Amino acid sequence: MAGRFKRYFINTKSLVYAIAIHVAVVALLFVSIDWSPTSFKTSAATPQVEPVKATMISEADVKKQTELLKAKEQKKKQAEVQAKQRLADLLKKQQQEKKHLADLKKKKQQEEKKQQEEKKAKALAKKRKQEEQRLAKVKQEKQRKQREAEKRKAEQKQREELAQKKQQERQARLEAERKAQLKVQLEAEAEARRLAQAVNAARSRYIPIIQQKVDRNWTRPSGLKGLNAGVRVRLTPNGEVISAKVVRSSGNPVFDRSVENAVLKASPLPIPSERGVNEKFRNIQFNFDPDENLISLR
Repeated sequence: MAGRFKRYFINTKSLVYAIAIHVAVVALLFVSIDWSPTSFKTSAATPQVEPVKATMISEADVKKQTELLKAKEQKKKQAEVQAKQRLADLLKKQQQEKKHLADLKKKKQQEEKKQQEEKKAKALAKKRKQEEQRLAKVKQEKQRKQREAEKRKAEQKQREELAQKKQQERQARLEAERKAQLKVQLEAEAEARRLAQAVNAARSRYIPIIQQKVDRNWTRPSGLKGLNAGVRVRLTPNGEVISAKVVRSSGNPVFDRSVENAVLKASPLPIPSERGVNEKFRNIQFNFDPDENLISLR
């Protein structure tokens, strides 16, 4: 608004200056003319080398010019009055705008102050709420830790009781296992002794029978003396010969084959059927010694 008023004031000032200059020019023109009769006559009688053309101004023209000047002056005054009025209006408007701006500024300041106060109040309320929440959390955390401590204490007591119970059960179980193992060991030892006795009895009973049957099926090669061989024999639970293999050769292939054939021909061999004892006869070895006329079994 100030810029607009400034432009308006400059334009009014220029108009006043222009009117003043025109009025001054007309006044100088009017004053410079000699209105006496002598002057007109002298000018008319005096010969001029180059006559100057002069415009005669009548009284009517002067009056007209005067009226024009008065009209211009009146317009000037009116313009000045209007300019002053506009200036006054502009100043009044400017004052109003200043007052409006001041009111707006004051209102804005009041609003900002109010906002700051509200902001401070909110911040204070938020801080108070945060503090309350923090205290509540501290209280909750304290209660939680207390509950956890009580829970850990109870769990520890329970673990100790359970550990004690497990220890007692473990000791009882170990004692029972020890007794059971001792019983099994005693039973195994007794069974081993019984089995050993049974095997010894079976060997005493069955070895002569097995030797006799193999000997009956052995065709001794003629002319061979000073030879002996060992044969490993594998049997089924029923005494059937699965294999007969020379494990200690006599040095003579004919002799070795004869002892193998003797065992194979004697199949099945008589062996005890009692479990445990039977297994001791499943792998046996024959020693063939013709010079001693002996087939030993081990």
